[in-house]
Amino acid sequence: MRKLISIFCLLSSILFTSCFLFDDTETLPEKTETGKNSFGCFVNGRLVQIRHTQLSRAETQGNFFFLRFSNTVDNQLYADPIKNFSFKITKDILENVSYDLTNIDLYNVQYTDFIDAKPNCIYNSSDITKGTITFSKIDRTKYIISGTFEFEGSTQNCVDIKVTDGRFDMKYFPY
Repeated sequence: MRKLISIFCLLSSILFTSCFLFDDTETLPEKTETGKNSFGCFVNGRLVQIRHTQLSRAETQGNFFFLRFSNTVDNQLYADPIKNFSFKITKDILENVSYDLTNIDLYNVQYTDFIDAKPNCIYNSSDITKGTITFSKIDRTKYIISGTFEFEGSTQNCVDIKVTDGRFDMKYFPY
């Protein structure tokens, strides 16, 4: 009987560990180019992703694109935001070209970290020390914009940030 209980406990712990290690909520969304309205990245090694489509926005007007992504505590629409990303690109963009996010004349980047619904740390374009954004798909007929990004930033009284493996796949609105 003890042997049976030991085997049961061992199998239970293996099953519990497997479920924990392979929990799909701890992975980035796959890289897609279908307008899936997905966003994800790592900020200083911690996963940030958006599962609620109304927490992200992409639009174009004339020659510029504006992308905004807000992550909330529980990925619900009306929860306090904890992370906010925005990118404004003020020139015509091409597919599969890496754009330097430190060029503040052409790109406006902002990352905000919130605590208790109040901005805690704000990293503006001038705080970005290195970074790129690449658009893998810009479909001006189906209004889809997809791509990848990464950047590092430093601002006074806040920890340095390193954003890696950023990806997005959005439907955008032309104005």
